[in-house]
Order: sequence, then structure tokens, then C-alpha cells
Amino acid sequence: RELLTHPNIEVIGQNWSYDTQHLVRSWGFRPRLGFDTLLAQHVCFPGIPKDLGFLASMYCEHYVYWKDELTDYRVLPDDLDKFWLYNAKDCAYTFEIQVVLKDLVAKLGFQSQCDYLHTLQRHVITMMIRGVAIDRKEKDRLSSDLLFELEHRQMEIGYLLSEPDFNISSPKQMKELFYDQIGMKVVVDKKTHEPTANKEALQLFGVREPILQPLTSLIEETRSISVFLSTFVRMPLDVDKRMRCSFSVGGPETFRFSSSKNAFGSGGNLQNIPKGNED
Repeated sequence: RELLTHPNIEVIGQNWSYDTQHLVRSWGFRPRLGFDTLLAQHVCFPGIPKDLGFLASMYCEHYVYWKDELTDYRVLPDDLDKFWLYNAKDCAYTFEIQVVLKDLVAKLGFQSQCDYLHTLQRHVITMMIRGVAIDRKEKDRLSSDLLFELEHRQMEIGYLLSEPDFNISSPKQMKELFYDQIGMKVVVDKKTHEPTANKEALQLFGVREPILQPLTSLIEETRSISVFLSTFVRMPLDVDKRMRCSFSVGGPETFRFSSSKNAFGSGGNLQNIPKGNED
């Protein structure tokens, strides 16, 4: 604590917002970050990889790939020397990367932008540590209401298809229904180039055959409710029943924030929560 919070020491890190979550929870103090290699890379070259393995391959003179030496860094291996050696390599490579990137930021004329992101990161980490208070009674009530709406629609779909156990989450069953049984013209997914029954396909089925609209609308609503329930309403709380997530100021190349689960698996994307008042 004395070392990492000393005003005359510059702490160097890679994706420091992640490490800070562990240090605050395990040791009860927040270190003073001087330079984050991930943020510096983001300022200099937004849109290309920023992970430690990639940065080491770009900026370190004697680089040997080491990231597969541990299958899961969150679990201590039987051979602790292997764990500490892996950690030491992380530290050594991060230091060497910082030497190069700190000079590069200045040469490219991005010093003010880099300083701004570091300042912004400090405020963001404060948000991550504090978290958000949650009305748990309202959370439970909303969960119960959505479960009722979900079951009601699933029963309607089963009645329309005369298949009570039809699973709309099964791509196989959905494609068999619309392409093999109903005989709709195949809609191809733009990414996979495979036949699909995704949201866009369902909307197209309803346009092509208006008699299918009640069914396709029910399926879309059921999918939407299911996602809202599992992703947002049942988003896991932290140990003190507050909602916490990870905010990254060095994520998307557009320099907007990104949001995801925190280092301990609770929370989620708190930036894109639907209003929940759609009909």
C-alpha cells in the first residue's frame, strides 16, 4: 500500500481498471496509476488490438509468446513457480511496452489526449468501485411479471402450432418450421451465409405472408422478453447487493465507453438497458 500509493512513484499497468478492482476488494486500497499501456495504444492506434500479448509482439525487442503458459490465470496451478514466472513476464513486458509507448505518444502529438483518458479512467474506476444501489423488491416484481408474460406467450405459440413443447430458441426447430413445414423462401444470414430465422427473417416472413404475422410477432415478443429478463432484470448483483460493472474508456475505436461484467462476474452492460415500457 505504501509503495503503490506513494506520490513520487509512477505505477505502470496494462488495462489498469481491471487490476484495480481486485486490489480494492482484496487489500482495501486504490493505487495511484501513472501510465496505462492499453490507453496509450488506444490513443495512438484506435481500432487495432490492445491486449498485452499483441503489444509485446509489437514493441518488445526480445519477444517470445507466453500467454498460453497458463490455461486460466484466475486459478492457481499446482506449480506456483509457473504462476509467478507468468506474472513476472507480464510485468517485464508491460514495463518495456511503456518505455516505447510513452515516447511514441509524445512524438505523435497525442500527449494531451492520453492524459485526458488517464484522468477519465480515474473517474470511471470510482464509478466501478462505488456501484449502483438496486431496488431488490422492484427487481423481483419485474422478474415475476416478465416470467408470467413469457409463459403466456409460449403457451400461445404452442397452441398456434399444435406443439406445446416447441422451442423458439432452437435454430433447428425454427428452420424446420418455416422452411420445411411452411415452405417459406429461405432467408440467409448476412454474417454466416446460412439459412436463418432471426429477427429480420421473421419480419420478412410476416411481410411475405400476412397470415403468419400473429405467429412471427409472438415469437419476436417472446424472444425480446426472454433477453430482457435474463440479460437485464436478472443481471447478477455484487456481494453487497449493489450493481457493479466494468467501464472501459479504452475500448471502441470511436472513443465511446464500453460496459460489461466486472472482474468478479457480476453486473453487465449498464449503458444499453432498455426502458422496459414497450407494448
